[in-house]
Amino acid sequence: MKIAIPVLNDNVINGHFGKSDKFNIYSISNGEIESVKTIPSFAGSGCKSGIATVLADEGVRTVIVSGIGGGSVSKLKAAGIEIISGCKGSPKANIEQLIKGELTDSGSSCHKHHDHDHDHGHDHKHDSKPDLNGELKLVRKK
Repeated sequence: MKIAIPVLNDNVINGHFGKSDKFNIYSISNGEIESVKTIPSFAGSGCKSGIATVLADEGVRTVIVSGIGGGSVSKLKAAGIEIISGCKGSPKANIEQLIKGELTDSGSSCHKHHDHDHDHGHDHKHDSKPDLNGELKLVRKK
């Protein structure tokens, strides 16, 4: 499984997905980080940038973000990529929490940005937990 995280130059999670210049892509297998690849976002990373297609082409299934606008959420979901928002700090620490099933989506998003709104239809009520095969399942909170 591959997980992408938008990062700043000091390798912390970028506060806004749409302002990200680069992404770390983590390859996860059997509950371990196997590799990390950093890719630039040449055309930006907002909802009109095509970054969702780039990440999907890289095999990314999940993104871990701090804040994200509705347009980007819609594009990522359409590309088959799950979003976990409201995360801060070290990308590696967030990946480790996700692997342990301890990372939750706070529902932090930027519903108004770039002078437009997007309805993304994502209810933000889930936790991520690894299943027996080392893949991630999203389960609904009650």
